[in-house]
Amino acid sequence: MRTARRSGALPAGRVPARATAGVRPGRSAVLALVVVAAACSIGFPGRSESARTSQWAGKTGPVVVAKHCVERLDLDGYDEAFRAIRGPNWSGGDMSVAAVLARGTRLWLFGDTYTGAMTPSGQLVDPWKLVHNSFVIQRGKCFEFHMGVVDGAIRELVPDPSRRRRYWPGGAYAIRRGGRITEVRVLAVRGLKPRGAEGEFSVKLVGAAMLRMSWPDLDVISINGLGSPRGLILQHLIDGGDGWRYIYAAETFPSPTQYVARGRDSDLMRGHLSWWDGKGWSERSADAAPMAFFDGNDADEGPWAPLYVVSDGPGFVASATRLQLMTTDVTAWWAEHPWGPWRTASSRKGRIVTMPQDDKTWRYGGHLELLPGLGPTVLWNNHLGFWEVVKNTYEFGPRFAAPEGFTTPWRTAQGG
Repeated sequence: MRTARRSGALPAGRVPARATAGVRPGRSAVLALVVVAAACSIGFPGRSESARTSQWAGKTGPVVVAKHCVERLDLDGYDEAFRAIRGPNWSGGDMSVAAVLARGTRLWLFGDTYTGAMTPSGQLVDPWKLVHNSFVIQRGKCFEFHMGVVDGAIRELVPDPSRRRRYWPGGAYAIRRGGRITEVRVLAVRGLKPRGAEGEFSVKLVGAAMLRMSWPDLDVISINGLGSPRGLILQHLIDGGDGWRYIYAAETFPSPTQYVARGRDSDLMRGHLSWWDGKGWSERSADAAPMAFFDGNDADEGPWAPLYVVSDGPGFVASATRLQLMTTDVTAWWAEHPWGPWRTASSRKGRIVTMPQDDKTWRYGGHLELLPGLGPTVLWNNHLGFWEVVKNTYEFGPRFAAPEGFTTPWRTAQGG
């Protein structure tokens, strides 16, 4: 497996168990993973610029805090893109998802994100913050980093004046008029910090919301609730290319179960979903049936971690780690339709990457993306633990690798 040159990091606020077999967490732990990082743009090829915080004095709203262009869109180029910009405004993010908006244009969605200056060795310098979302627009070889500002201070892009709500983005699609993108719609998992709770990580997942955001400045126009039907957290969204948007949700107790719902844009804005019931679509969430997974002719348990799905030519690819944390695999399945049935996409029970192992680093959120310049690419999030990351934010954030043994019927027919 070829990976980008530098390796390393993990979710904040947690102490990893010294195990490598994997963890099967309950539903409440599904997305509470955090981000850590910070740095100056030093020692990287390409061209980059980083804006000064003082520039935002008196401003509230979305801002472009940095830009960076790479020479090549290869594994090292993508690695560079998210490491060259470290501090003082964007210092690393996790739970990275690359949503396709147009040919050559991706909206990278990040969850917990560090903001603050850092030393050349990567240590965050006071005052620094951990905020809960950030966005990066990729156009070809250039990456534009977007954050929010509240009264001149850098914050998350999706604001919350109460400071009790959290929005972690998990998928997006474009709205076009006259062939041009005018808005984007973003699915976000919503968390709530109970009154009186202490610490950044005392957050309960309470559902999901659809965000309307202007393009290209990414100003939040509205936040429309989707709730948590059946107690499920809606976590990942794709544009199916058939007029429908598909949203995926996972249940981990007592066994892993993956569900899918869909809606047209107007449906999602009204919080209205239809659920796959095993044969068709039902407006009753109580009718939702698990999606089917197979390894050859045998039933497959499927992943315990949240599922990511991408459109791939005439079909679809779903991917995830089999377990949520302290696991080594990234596994993929293929299907003709966004609702399955899903069949393993390699001869090794679907495994397409074995992530590096050690007893300190958390690797999570592993999945497959189709990236410009690379095609099928595996990425995951690195995290060393909250304070360890604060000491070296370069060891936090996305990592990239080429898949091994990945195949689908249409890729086999096309010679790969």
